[in-house]
Amino acid sequence: MLGGIPSFPSSASAANCTDVDGTTATISADCTDLDIQGDNADVTINSGVTVSGSSVAVNSTGSGAIEAITNNGTINVTGKTAFGNDTTINTLTNTGTISASNHWGLKSGSSSAYIGTLNNSGTISTGNHNGLINQNSATINEFINSGTISASVNKGLINNSNATINTLTNTGTISARTQYGLRNDNESTITTLTNSGNIQANINGLYNKSSTITTLTNIGFIKALTGDFGLNNAGGTIGTLDNSGTISAGDDSSLWNGGTITTLTNSDTGTISAEDEFGLKNVNGTIGTLNNSGTISAGDRYGLFNDENSSNTSTITTLTNSGTISANRSGLWNDGTITTLTNSGNIKALTGDFGLKNVNGMIGTLNNSGTISAGDDYGLYNDGTSTITTLTNTGTISGIGNGIGIWNDSTSTITTLNNSQVNLTYKGKLPTNYNVIVNSATDYGKITFSSVSGSLNFGVHSTSTLAEGTYGSVISGLTSSNISSGTSGTYSNSNACSDVDAATVTFSSNCAELDISGDGSDITINSGVTISGVGDYDWTLNNSSGTTWDLVSTAQLDDAVNTGTNTSLNNLGTITAVASGANGILNQGTFTTLTNRGLITSDSAYGINNAGTITTLNNLQGASSSALTYDGKLPTNYNIIVNSASDFGKTTFSSVSGTTNFGVHSTSTLAEDTTYSSVLSGLSSSEIASGTSGTFLSGSDSYDWTLENSSGNLWDLVVATAQDITPDTNTSVTTSVKPNVVLGINSLNAVTEVNFANMNTYDCDLFGEDDVCMSLGGRYTAINTPETQTNSFVLVGGYKLSDTLRVAGFFHRNLNHNTPASFKLSDRTPMVGALVVWNQKPNKLGYQLKLANAFQRKNAYLTREVVGASEEGKGQTTIEAKSYVAELLYSYQINNDTVLSPYLAARWALIKQDAYTETGASSPLSFNKIEDESITLLLGLKFNTALSHNLSLKGSLGVEHDINHSVDKLEPTGISGLTTVSLDNSFNRTRPVVSAGFDYELKPNHRISS
Repeated sequence: MLGGIPSFPSSASAANCTDVDGTTATISADCTDLDIQGDNADVTINSGVTVSGSSVAVNSTGSGAIEAITNNGTINVTGKTAFGNDTTINTLTNTGTISASNHWGLKSGSSSAYIGTLNNSGTISTGNHNGLINQNSATINEFINSGTISASVNKGLINNSNATINTLTNTGTISARTQYGLRNDNESTITTLTNSGNIQANINGLYNKSSTITTLTNIGFIKALTGDFGLNNAGGTIGTLDNSGTISAGDDSSLWNGGTITTLTNSDTGTISAEDEFGLKNVNGTIGTLNNSGTISAGDRYGLFNDENSSNTSTITTLTNSGTISANRSGLWNDGTITTLTNSGNIKALTGDFGLKNVNGMIGTLNNSGTISAGDDYGLYNDGTSTITTLTNTGTISGIGNGIGIWNDSTSTITTLNNSQVNLTYKGKLPTNYNVIVNSATDYGKITFSSVSGSLNFGVHSTSTLAEGTYGSVISGLTSSNISSGTSGTYSNSNACSDVDAATVTFSSNCAELDISGDGSDITINSGVTISGVGDYDWTLNNSSGTTWDLVSTAQLDDAVNTGTNTSLNNLGTITAVASGANGILNQGTFTTLTNRGLITSDSAYGINNAGTITTLNNLQGASSSALTYDGKLPTNYNIIVNSASDFGKTTFSSVSGTTNFGVHSTSTLAEDTTYSSVLSGLSSSEIASGTSGTFLSGSDSYDWTLENSSGNLWDLVVATAQDITPDTNTSVTTSVKPNVVLGINSLNAVTEVNFANMNTYDCDLFGEDDVCMSLGGRYTAINTPETQTNSFVLVGGYKLSDTLRVAGFFHRNLNHNTPASFKLSDRTPMVGALVVWNQKPNKLGYQLKLANAFQRKNAYLTREVVGASEEGKGQTTIEAKSYVAELLYSYQINNDTVLSPYLAARWALIKQDAYTETGASSPLSFNKIEDESITLLLGLKFNTALSHNLSLKGSLGVEHDINHSVDKLEPTGISGLTTVSLDNSFNRTRPVVSAGFDYELKPNHRISS
């Protein structure tokens, strides 16, 4: 029992105990000096048996692991240790008594000491020193105490000098009369400590010094009965501390932290309390997260004291209080750092001055939705050089004595104060920023300042909900010189649409009032979405009388306001103005395109009020709902959208300026012989610049339409009988697209023919001393049907590998293309190629074998011209060609001046035009990929005759024949009924080849060729 010194019955007549060495033994009679050792030893001390002596139950010299020791009787000594362990005990169970009159009841004390499970439901005690000690790197894996571990003087239980207790579960009592109930000391570890019993001493209930408790769960009592510390974390580390029981001290501090606590949770049923000074004192320590929903209190000074000195800091990163932090003098004192303090409970000084006192401390964010109060003066006192960065008060801050809620010293700082309390009082240096929080017309912040210095910036907090009206007396006690800025501004309620500033945005949920600014915004309002109501308010801070200020709020009425440029808006939903005098859309900037397929309405003004510029307005609203109303400068282009005879656009114009061009939108669906009535109202003929008639194409149908003035300023859209444009479109494909395709293929014949017909031009066979040949030239190409010319630049290079073997390559860049207006060409890549030539003899007489290839890609821009009722179509595609050729010739000299060379060659060539789709047409056509593939045999005779010593004539006569030639048909799609067009009849399979030219030798290795 705590405070009791155990009695020791006389053992004078008892014999020495029989030592146990690796056997199973039962002690059934009193004896002295019991030694247990040996592998698998299993010892039981029966109930009623006393083992005594100067050294009892010591396992020090044996080897191996002791399986089990069970004490149901009494072990007591008059010397130092009642029970000592230096090796391994798998299971140690005590249901009786283990006691020492002078030193340790139970000692496990070396690096080799290990107890697997220690289960105590009896008593382990000492009259003078420690009830139980685990030290010197010893380990207790699992410690279950449902009995009593006690010391009359020092420590009930000590875990010391790198010792480890993995799991400690206490449902009984761990106590000491004077110093420590439980001490974890000197780099030791308790991994999991769960207490539902009592851990207590007069001075320290639980002491954790320079050691670690990973998880501490208290649902019982940890207390200092008359002394300072219920729980003292002196330079130690506690990972998680969960308290739903009681941590208390009879004197100074129920919980003292001078080390690190990662997470401290004091639950609803938890109490951390001291009779005297501090409920919880963080002294040069760190608490990561402190959650209190219970009670942290002190009878005298401070419920929570976050204290630091000049050389050390005290930090609480996150403090969340939904319970009570209180003391008579001050609920919470901070001269350290609290990063975030959130209070929804009570922080209070019961009878003293300060609910919360920040003295030279730092509080980053203070959110108060509960109560911060003082029984006497000042609910919150910011003193010395203290800082509160952001204070948001939606609860109550008050001082009952002098009536001052907040005091801010002249050398302290409150950067931002946000307030919804209706009777907050404030004295001292003004906050840098003050924001009123408005919840409703009767629930909003009111603050009274007194004895102020400095000035503030006024604003309306972002969480407010404004309405139109006056919020009286939001500020009292300030002159205009105390308000640096914030006498007017704009506020967006939570239901306001997000402003769009030069962005691409889609609105998929309802909101109020859309503001558009910047350049190039692209906005879509989805179907089913409504833009309506007041989102933004203009407000002013008015000096109503003396030093009293009112907040006056005025609604911005128009539901969508555009001040941006080059804005595009696609409305599939609803934009509706319900306030008096409000417009659905007010345009003060520039709309490039405004397309309305939904509703744009106003109860008392206009759907669209245009004070700026609208380049194109497309409209479907009208026939199936109410006509779009429009006021102001006319759009440059107005296009009606027609879905059906009962669903088409109608617009009523009023007070307009300028003119507009009328048209039918390309997505419309017209019906023949139909009148769409009252599509325009309010316009005279002089205000319609163009578009009183036109043609609308949809698929294979063409509709002629007129805009007819039915009466006054009312206009109907009248659609005539539909015409089928398929025949004319077929003709336009045959007469326009087919020639263009043929022309594109012909323009690349140079690629397919270059390897033979122009081989002399693109060959380089005149070498200098370094066996290198270079040629620079030009080329002019003409095609007669359709007439086309091309001017080109040619660069050729060659290298002689031996007297009979050489290689060459060429680069051909077209400088310009002179083509018909309906067909434009440009080089996508230059024409390039390579060749290799073998001659039987160095003088090039005899046989010659030549292998060569060429490649080029071009951009083509094709226009399908109008034929009859068809429409113009434009397209862009890519044409490319590649070819390979092999030539065998035999050269022989018939006289001194002439060489004849009969030849035979074969060529494979492929010309490909990519598929494309027309743009800019109401019914665009798509065209398939075209491939022209040929295999050609060439037979002929080349000649070269000298006219003088430096001028020679050269030429050739021959024929080429396509032994295989296939070209795809042109297959237009996009309009039903179009036919395919054959391209094969545009090509001749057998063609003559004739060439002539000359070489002029300037000197032995310089030549001009034509």
